Amino acid sequence: MKLDYFREEWKDRPEWVSTAEESVRMLWESNYKGAASLQTSDNLSVQVPIDSSPSDIGLTAWQRKRRVLQSVEIGDALIRFQESGIEDVGEVDVIAYWLCKRKDPGWKDLARMALEMLSIPVMSTEPVRVFSGAKITILD
Repeated sequence: MKLDYFREEWKDRPEWVSTAEESVRMLWESNYKGAASLQTSDNLSVQVPIDSSPSDIGLTAWQRKRRVLQSVEIGDALIRFQESGIEDVGEVDVIAYWLCKRKDPGWKDLARMALEMLSIPVMSTEPVRVFSGAKITILD
C-alpha cells in the first residue's frame, strides 16, 4: 500500500508522514542508493543474470553487461517504487517479493534496503518489561 497507508492512517498528523518520508529518503541516499552500481564500477565487472530474458538471446557478453548497466542507471529506484501504482496481488509474502526484486539490477539496492528493514526483529527491552511488571504490584 506504500505511502497511501500512512497518509490514510495518519491523516490527522501529516507532519508524521512528511517526517517518515524524509527519514526514508535520507536513509536511502546515505546507505543504499547506488551501492550495487558502486560495487560494479569498483570491481570493473558486471554480474550478468543467469536467467536471461528471451530478448537477451543472441547478444554478446558485452551487450548483456551493457544492458544490465543501463537498467541500473535508469534512475532512483525509491522514486520509481513510490510513484508506481499499488500492486493488487492479494496476499503476498513480502520477503519473497523483495527476494525476487533483488535479482533485477535496477531494484537491487532498494531490495537490499527493504530486506534489511524487514529483518529488524520486534523486541521488548528490559525497561519496558520492568515498567509493565510494576502494574502487578502497584494499583492504578
